Amino acid sequence: MTGQDMPAATVEGAAGESAMQDWAELLVERARVEGVELTGDGGLLTGLVRQVLQTELEVEMADHLGYERHAVKGRGSGNSRNGSSPERVTTGIGEVDLRVPRDRAGTFLRDQLPPRPSKPLDLRVWPAALSQSTEIWAINAARCSSKVSRSI
Repeated sequence: MTGQDMPAATVEGAAGESAMQDWAELLVERARVEGVELTGDGGLLTGLVRQVLQTELEVEMADHLGYERHAVKGRGSGNSRNGSSPERVTTGIGEVDLRVPRDRAGTFLRDQLPPRPSKPLDLRVWPAALSQSTEIWAINAARCSSKVSRSI
């Protein structure tokens, strides 16, 4: 499935629900054709959640550094990507293994994922909250036992 096959990603109102329904139908059809289970280890939903969370981490890193991966702009910038570390995150559908990117200066802090969540992430809040960092900070603060500062 390519990005061209996917409907627009909005979740507000009836149009958003229709787009999500279209996505769901495409994904279920693909799972059936490829013989993939919907849930569980190696399941379609687990893989989809992993990919969304991993993509979010990569977008956060690009925002933090101010340039995309492999961009010429990043050469000699004083800070750059420095590999990644494995981390298992517990979500509402189970555990998901991620590769959390690092930067050379050690200043990259994840905004969208709480540090070592002790409770499962509520995936119902993601579509509405992805663009609203204030809501995400409130969610993270509620899920984390320690206070998280919005500034460095």
